Amino acid sequence: MALRSRAKTSDTRIKAAKRRTQAMKLRISGLTHREIAAKLKVTEQRVATILKEEIERLNQIRMETAEHMRRLEYDRLDKMLNSVWPKVLKGDCQAISTGISIMNRRARLQGIDLADTDAPAGGNVVINVTERVVTRETLTTNNGNSDAIEADPTACGPKRLPAK
Repeated sequence: MALRSRAKTSDTRIKAAKRRTQAMKLRISGLTHREIAAKLKVTEQRVATILKEEIERLNQIRMETAEHMRRLEYDRLDKMLNSVWPKVLKGDCQAISTGISIMNRRARLQGIDLADTDAPAGGNVVINVTERVVTRETLTTNNGNSDAIEADPTACGPKRLPAK
């Protein structure tokens, strides 16, 4: 008894791939399972199986491609954030803004910043604000924290217009 070839280029696999492609094209063009079965000389059940398996195969490829693209995007965002992070730690306002933008993009990509679905649309938002006086000493010492941000208080925030 001869063994069948399992190679991806075997005649059997090539014929099966052509049949799957032809079945999908016929279905997309509007033919019923019965009509496709007659054209391919197989049963309706076989047509249903061929179409189901081909759709699953195509969906798997699409999912793998989407996951690959997400990973590439995460890597790019990591590199961008790593490049501005030293300036963020020094208090550079432009770098902070860029870092926040990168972090927002990552959050959107991960879906972790979606709106609260339980909150009513257009409802009131309560924001608690605590005023805190920060001096250069508290920023630079920060109890020995190496991630302390040294900020220039005149560099960030709204600019004051000169008096008229």
